[in-house]
Amino acid sequence: MDEDSYSSDSTTDSEHTPGGIPRLRLTFTGSNATLTLAEANRHLSLCHPQEALKLYTKILTCIAPGHPIAFLNRSLCYLVLGFPQLAAIDGRRAILAADAVGYMPKDHVNGRAMLHNYGLYTEAADLKVDIWLTEPGCYVGQKSLRFLDVRPATIFISARPRRIREKRNILRGLTNQEKAVEYMLYDIKVKATYRVALSLWKCGEGAWQSAMEQIFKAKEYSFRSSRDAQALMDLHNEILLDIERVWDEEMKIRNGLKQKGWTADDLENHEQTGFRSLLDTRLSRVERKLFPWDECSPTWENEVDKILGLLNKDTTEVTNGVCQSQLKMDEFPDMVISLIARRKITTNQTIFRERYPFNAITPEKPSYKYCAACFSSIHLAPGAYEKALKATEEYVAHRSCLSNRSSSPSSSSESSIDIDRQEKGKDVGDSPNGTDLERTHLDHQRVDSFVEPNSCEQNAGLQLCPWCKAVFCSLECADKCSYHRLFCGEHIPEFAYNITIPNQWSLPPPAATGLLNQLMKKVLAAIVTNSQSHGHPLDTIWLRQLHRNIGMPIKLPDDGSQTGADFIERWNAHGSISLPSPYLTSQPLDQALDDMRNVHTSAALRTPKTSPWSYGTNVLWPLDILFHIGAKESKLEGFKNALDCRRLDGWVLETIRYKVESAMRVTKFPRMKKGFNEEGEIIATSFEEQEAVKGDNIGEGDGAYMASFHPRTNLIREAEKSEKANVKLLDRDGHIVVVATRAVEEGEELLR
Repeated sequence: MDEDSYSSDSTTDSEHTPGGIPRLRLTFTGSNATLTLAEANRHLSLCHPQEALKLYTKILTCIAPGHPIAFLNRSLCYLVLGFPQLAAIDGRRAILAADAVGYMPKDHVNGRAMLHNYGLYTEAADLKVDIWLTEPGCYVGQKSLRFLDVRPATIFISARPRRIREKRNILRGLTNQEKAVEYMLYDIKVKATYRVALSLWKCGEGAWQSAMEQIFKAKEYSFRSSRDAQALMDLHNEILLDIERVWDEEMKIRNGLKQKGWTADDLENHEQTGFRSLLDTRLSRVERKLFPWDECSPTWENEVDKILGLLNKDTTEVTNGVCQSQLKMDEFPDMVISLIARRKITTNQTIFRERYPFNAITPEKPSYKYCAACFSSIHLAPGAYEKALKATEEYVAHRSCLSNRSSSPSSSSESSIDIDRQEKGKDVGDSPNGTDLERTHLDHQRVDSFVEPNSCEQNAGLQLCPWCKAVFCSLECADKCSYHRLFCGEHIPEFAYNITIPNQWSLPPPAATGLLNQLMKKVLAAIVTNSQSHGHPLDTIWLRQLHRNIGMPIKLPDDGSQTGADFIERWNAHGSISLPSPYLTSQPLDQALDDMRNVHTSAALRTPKTSPWSYGTNVLWPLDILFHIGAKESKLEGFKNALDCRRLDGWVLETIRYKVESAMRVTKFPRMKKGFNEEGEIIATSFEEQEAVKGDNIGEGDGAYMASFHPRTNLIREAEKSEKANVKLLDRDGHIVVVATRAVEEGEELLR
């Protein structure tokens, strides 16, 4: 029997229908999720990706959160709409959702019963209505889009029996209904992995290496079929041909440069700016733009006046009426939010103070003693550390005895968490198989907190976490770090990707990426654990204020306004490995290529708003962090967090990263030093005026670097060469202080 055919006791259906669901003596009543899914599939089959996307999102946010088929098919919508990075996120989430279904109890409403219900629907469906169940309607574009016209790209999910290439029969003892659901889970995983690989290839540049790793991973599945394997091989070969094309293009450029008089030494010096760079990184670059589904950030389509009113209310309160927010045009059609003076500001006047909401440091070495909240450098008298640790342990034991509370991770103080709470955590590498969420070990024995903010028994000076030995310079800083428990004692790898060659291009240095990952981890923890936040994360004031250097969203064409030829042209034009794209700002070979072709380069030389992107840092890593946060309570809660589209949809994760990256302020460490006596009391404080470090200088030389971002301070624009700054930023005791350096007239914009 061919591995793609039915077993002898299964029902007979046409070759391309999902079929195979045992005909039980049950009446199909149809859940809202299944009916909505079928409607979305019809739209997708007819090449109406926007309408289909709305319905899949409705399922994932309202009807059946974590539905694996909704994730799987929504990735197809993102692919044809030109958002391969979002398709990769949904593909990965489809795999996690399938794992979650396998982990759930058999009677769980969003578990196997949900998939069985879908199977019953497909058995009874009218094929004239649900054309997505047969060829060519089962393919987006009805087989007109290359690589979306193969078995792993079908809209339907099959319960077709598969030959399992394992010695032991893992399905032995299961009923026919249970086997059918397992086959559907296998189908979901194969298709999701293929779509992740296809999406990564479409992301272009260095992401091709991650795409190849996903292909190798899918080939190792014991349940893949021969048709799955053929589709994977075709994609694999196309990527290799793409690499060959890029190599040939570079050789033509090099030959042309030789004719222009470039010597062998000149070419060697610039060799790393060409094809070889694509072998040394998994990074690609994406435009740092808002997404069309963002209804919270300031855009021309959203309620700008309402948003500006909310921002102004916050600005007025913080500055005591000295400043107000103002929307200004940037390069069309982008807009920026700036601070202007509402009345005259005198020289040396303090305009406002802003706490560091989050901090990060690199490299992380045990020799560095710093406060885990405000990141002050800590210098201890002999014996102070041991005394503080002993006092903390005794206090915890004393409070636990008094309250007789359990050692559950839940905390009554969680309701007061805000963006000033911060902690330490773990990054994820860009490995072929992602993160092994299924084998995460949970520790349910830690107490939820080691600080009682209002207790008269607790020393107000030096504080230590009794488990991971994290240091806090004061009781106030320890209280701000209330979700430290989520990542207590875990190591943070230095970098989320490997790069061994000199940083010659507009690539971010590894240190900068490590700092950004740490900040993102803390932001995600704040969003997930903040029980007071009932709205959308992007609806918060502090995330709306992070709006500088981010472009406006593109306007998507309406469904039905494009012909089949338009879809084909857009699909073929979008994404693949290319020579000029990864390093747009400083690549001599590409500039030479433009000169050789007599192409006007003024637009190309203008630095675009782009961000580095990789499967490891932008997909695997944030989903693992979300899973880890929830898994402190239970593994099921971990899956729930990782699959949460209501608060943290894929485009929301990307938007938050764009905002944090554009606002990240990096300086040498430390910005402040604190000295403690043996009793853990502060006896000396000094401030280090550190200049902001940018670009390739981040991580250079000896010493550590620290990063933070300041939502309100981010509204103050940096002065251009032709302008004169009128304020300066001072770091003071975990706050950034904005001080006028000269008189600022009413209506004048604040410049730093």
